[in-house]
Amino acid sequence: MQNSEKLSASGVKDDDLFMIISSAASRASTNDLSFNPDGSVVNPEAFQQHIRRDSNLIGQICLADHELAQAILGNDLNKLQNILRLRNQQLFFRLIHLMLKHKGKLKLPFDSMITGYLKVYNNVIQKGIDENWAAALDHNPEGFPRHLSKAVHRQLN
Repeated sequence: MQNSEKLSASGVKDDDLFMIISSAASRASTNDLSFNPDGSVVNPEAFQQHIRRDSNLIGQICLADHELAQAILGNDLNKLQNILRLRNQQLFFRLIHLMLKHKGKLKLPFDSMITGYLKVYNNVIQKGIDENWAAALDHNPEGFPRHLSKAVHRQLN
């Protein structure tokens, strides 16, 4: 029996159009589309394919965040994960900023938590500054006066 005979036995006629969709490929599991604590996704390939299949969603992402849209439409899953982590971090810091800005007005019961987050934020910022100083001194020591270079090295070590 030929393939055409099997199809006609199923009721498919010449010039009919039909689509075969694998149920496993068409639906990513909920777990595959979930986020890790750092903002990355559990399964970046499933996440990417899920968004690519939704033309409305990818259109909204293109309008709102061109860089994220390019990562979703591109082939570099590491870049996609890094952008998602960065967006998560930016959202976290914006939230902390808003909480601090309105701290007095809202009378929040978790002021100590906000203070703790602010300390973590300041530590992250200071660590980045220290790493940049160390890299600048290591790679371009001629750009700093000797007495300044030695003082900064002592502080960093």
